[in-house]
Amino acid sequence: MAVLTLLVALCWFGLRAAQQSPDRFGSLLAIGLVAWIASETFINVGAVIGLLPVTGIPLPFISFGGSSLVITMAAAGILVNIARQGAPAGVPALAHAGPRTRSRAAHRSRVAVGPAGR
Repeated sequence: MAVLTLLVALCWFGLRAAQQSPDRFGSLLAIGLVAWIASETFINVGAVIGLLPVTGIPLPFISFGGSSLVITMAAAGILVNIARQGAPAGVPALAHAGPRTRSRAAHRSRVAVGPAGR
């Protein structure tokens, strides 16, 4: 149960990283990686409990399979990089809550000029 909770948390953080990504490519890439990891998890758990046919898809980060583990770890690294690029300056990558309301350029110009354009 703890493993499934951690995989759900990884998917949730990946979706937050996609939401806070500064560009469309990073957002789409993060969504694709999260969908891939979530679908592998769903198919593996479904096969284990008998709801889906056994297909041989490993559980991400857990099941034995060297090439699958390496590729899944690379995908997690890409998700972390996307999250780091989307975090505001001075705030840890996954600690920022809420959607981004301004672009980085608008934020920098506001900081340089001051509040309300003064």
